[in-house]
Amino acid sequence: MAKRANGEGTIRKRKDGRWEGRYYDPIADKQKSIYGKTQKEVREKLSEIAFSKDILTFVTTNTITVDEWFEIFINTYKKGLIRPQSVSVFKSYYKCHIKPYIGDKQIKNVTQQEITKILKEESVKCNAGTIKQIKTYTNEIFRQAVKSKIIKLNPVTDVQIPQNQNTNHLKQEITKNELYWFFRGLNEYKHNDTLFFLLLLMTGMRRGEAIALKWRNISSDFRFVYIDTTYVEYIENHHIIKDENPPKTKTSIRTIPLQEQIADALKNQKEKAHFIAEQFNREFSEDDYVFIEPKANKPLALDHFKYTITAIRNYLKKEYNIDLNKFSSHYFRHTFASIAIRQNIPLETIRELLGHSDYNTILKYAHANNDDKINAINKMFS
Repeated sequence: MAKRANGEGTIRKRKDGRWEGRYYDPIADKQKSIYGKTQKEVREKLSEIAFSKDILTFVTTNTITVDEWFEIFINTYKKGLIRPQSVSVFKSYYKCHIKPYIGDKQIKNVTQQEITKILKEESVKCNAGTIKQIKTYTNEIFRQAVKSKIIKLNPVTDVQIPQNQNTNHLKQEITKNELYWFFRGLNEYKHNDTLFFLLLLMTGMRRGEAIALKWRNISSDFRFVYIDTTYVEYIENHHIIKDENPPKTKTSIRTIPLQEQIADALKNQKEKAHFIAEQFNREFSEDDYVFIEPKANKPLALDHFKYTITAIRNYLKKEYNIDLNKFSSHYFRHTFASIAIRQNIPLETIRELLGHSDYNTILKYAHANNDDKINAINKMFS
């Protein structure tokens, strides 16, 4: 028969020699057990649980605000379970798009109308993808509050995403004319960054994937590039963390053929990399980054290429009075997809090149320009 420890009504010694501690979980609404090799170990675990239950008592006092619940939510249900950069993004979305509206409200008093107001007002400032993400994050916060018996109903459940009113931030294809002027500006003003943007345009890879490229990812004949890593930057405890991670999905791990122009440029880049290594008295390695900060021997930061785009736009305005539309590195990926679809490349091939798990995202990336529309009408009614 199992032996109880003296004076410990919730701890007992089992027949198999282990110690068992029993406690009530108010969230699951049932008894649970924990185990240890010694009575002391189990008692310490129960003390930790008792501390957690004290927090739960605070949570369930019915006065907790959305801000207070979010701190518990992000630390309990996200940290350690999703990637650190994903936690950082979640916190950033909350701080910028949710907290200003309802952060100081008691969570039990948040209504469906207030969630609708958040999405409507943010839709004036943000693009459709951001609005969708705001709703997703808000729904997660309140759905967990329901599961944890903090509130009875989720006010986000039946909220509709409003029609987006901001057309200034829609990701789109870069036109042929814009590409001409941008690469002309690169060649004249920031030649060292030309290969990076050419690689984005002619492979469709993501900015983080290109920054993380090492020479071992390039085949010896320069005909293929193998994507297996992505570079990330995120904020943790008020510090910028720079790291490398595997891509989000297995389909993002892929091999992309390289066009001859890119292959020649990479050959030149590798020769230059050997020279730079010598200048800084170090051995060249296949694990060196393709796009490198020479002195530090580290990959170039995300902001480097953001600055480059701004610098080229300013240069073209000053030198040629050309007003190039604002765009980001991600536009090159959209342009790649649009060109591929226009050239009737099979969707399965495009999906594999871009590293997507389905076709829906590809179709969102593709954009038709006016020439495409004119050709379509002429073809339909010729």
